[in-house]
Formats: sequence, C-alpha cells, structure tokens
Amino acid sequence: MKRNRTGFTLVEIMIVVAIIALLAAIAVPSFVNARTKSMQSSCQNNLRLIDGAIEQYALVYSNTLASSMDMLVGTNAYIKDTPVCKAGGSYTLPTTLGGVSSCSIHGSLGGGSTAGGNPFQIPQYPVEQQGQFTAQNQ
Repeated sequence: MKRNRTGFTLVEIMIVVAIIALLAAIAVPSFVNARTKSMQSSCQNNLRLIDGAIEQYALVYSNTLASSMDMLVGTNAYIKDTPVCKAGGSYTLPTTLGGVSSCSIHGSLGGGSTAGGNPFQIPQYPVEQQGQFTAQNQ
C-alpha cells in the first residue's frame, strides 16, 4: 500500500533555509552600507545648512561671526530646529569668517582640499564709508 505524503522533507527545508541564509548574507552588508551613506549624506546636508545660516548671520550683522549655535537656531532665526548628526556626532562652528563648520564624525564639507577653495567662503562686498565705496580686507 502506497502512502500519499503531503509536506516537505527535512532535506528540502534545509535547502530552502540555506538559500535564505545565503541571500541574507549578501543583502545585509548592502543595507549597512546604505545606512552609513545615508547618515553621512544627512550630516553633509546639515553642514550645508549650518554654513548657509552662518553666511546669512554674517551678512545681517556686518560680517560678525556667530559664536554659538544658539545664535542661528530658533523659530525666528536662520535654522528652525537644531541640526542633529544621525551618527551621534557633534557640530563645530568655524572660528573665522569663510571657515567651514565640521562634524566630529564625518569631518567638514570638502575636507579643506577643494580645488577651487572654500565653497562656502563669504565674499567681501564693497562697503560705503563716508560717501565712498571701499573694498574690505584687501
């Protein structure tokens, strides 16, 4: 008498599990790399936002450098909410005009090695002094 078997054998189930494990081993590093790149991209966007806010602050306050993040952040300020590095880094503001803000984990934009110089450098526009235009810092 022949028995009708419905179901899978142990070997078939083990083969399926092995295939799933192989696919997971291939996919997991890709997800980790994508997550790392996403955090780095988010951090770079935050650095661009901070540098733009510093530029705006300097334009409004006659080339005065913002000394703290509190000067840039607020509902009526240049940045609505305090930027946060998704990797847990902290942001450092530049110490000079034309400097670049940096993250303790991801570094700064361009890394100081951009071919054309600092892409966020604040241009020195002519300022009117006693009826005459003079260029600053020449």
